[in-house]
Amino acid sequence: MECDHWGNITVPENQTELLSLVNGERLRGGPTTTELCYGNPQVRTRLVHLISDYAETHPEVDYLHFWLDDRTNNTCECDLCRHKRVSDHYIKILNDLDTELTERNIPTRIVFLIYSDLIWPPEEEKLINKDRFALMFAPIARFYNEPYELPAEDIDLPPYQMNENKPPSNIQQLVGFLQKWQEAFPGPGFAYDYHMWYFHFYDQGYYGYLNLLAEDIRRLADLKLDGFVSCQMQKTFFPHGLPHFANARLLWNPGNSVDELAGYYFKGSFGEEWNEALDYMKTLSDLFSPEYFYGKKRGRKVDDAETQEARAKLSKVKDAVSEFYPVIERNLDVENSVQNLSWKLLEVHSGMVVIMAEALLARDESRSEDEKAAWEDLGGYFVEHEDITENLFDVWSFKRIFPLLR
Repeated sequence: MECDHWGNITVPENQTELLSLVNGERLRGGPTTTELCYGNPQVRTRLVHLISDYAETHPEVDYLHFWLDDRTNNTCECDLCRHKRVSDHYIKILNDLDTELTERNIPTRIVFLIYSDLIWPPEEEKLINKDRFALMFAPIARFYNEPYELPAEDIDLPPYQMNENKPPSNIQQLVGFLQKWQEAFPGPGFAYDYHMWYFHFYDQGYYGYLNLLAEDIRRLADLKLDGFVSCQMQKTFFPHGLPHFANARLLWNPGNSVDELAGYYFKGSFGEEWNEALDYMKTLSDLFSPEYFYGKKRGRKVDDAETQEARAKLSKVKDAVSEFYPVIERNLDVENSVQNLSWKLLEVHSGMVVIMAEALLARDESRSEDEKAAWEDLGGYFVEHEDITENLFDVWSFKRIFPLLR
């Protein structure tokens, strides 16, 4: 089966029974969105051999990830599969994989995934050789308005319902499922989370959400997790790279203060007037109300005091930029090349945030024509400044989050 990420898998007609059967049809989606018939012994055997062959030819890989599909409710409903949770099928394959790797004397560790339908732990199967595996907790359905939190003892976890599951967004429930998995697998594990997947687009100061990220990292030990991997876009350095710096330093020392890390980073990046630049970023983070607009995207439609406050803040973005712009202007010719680039990025970014604030405010006030016009203006602005943003800002992904942008 060969295809690109956005294409469709090509399966010979005589092998379609290897695909997941859902609503009477064998699914043929993309390579990352199509489940297989895991109850079929042939599927399990081919998967095990494929993964083992890769591990054997890539001895430089210490930890090899083996995930299932990147969607929910794709589980095969045939008679071989429907009587078990997908996580039970997964564990069975993992045990077979361990046996094959052991027979080949391959030491590669396998990372297994708690994600989507796999958030529900197995009921029947258990991992036999716990030293072979590492657990990866990927709470993709969560909201980014509260950090990891241990669940209350009496918390209710939603039941598993084949192909009718809705993975919870409540962080306590997600951590509760993690704990259920850890009862069956008391081995090493880490978080795989999405702070800079697209939530960062709503925080145009690139500062506000760092407090949440920092607290998540500090609470990893409470969750009995050993590390953290950021699932994110690579071009996340516009207008600055503080999130990456802070992320790395916090993993090294969770006791670090975000403010202290920000001061160290901005002093080196911006020079003499670094504190003014940092205060400006804090202001933009506040004025863009990222938690509110992220929530609105996820279906929040209440016109309450919080809504009115978010709108009022957006209307202040233009004035905040105008007030700070003289600081940018007098630093555009600093001799230090790193600091020079930092100020140039703020200059380009200042024009972007003014238009973006107009677009978000129009969207929130249901002024569709004004919103469309603002996104069109922003699209032109990106083209005009592509020479400086191309390697630092993922415009393509930004357009996916704000589809009216062209």
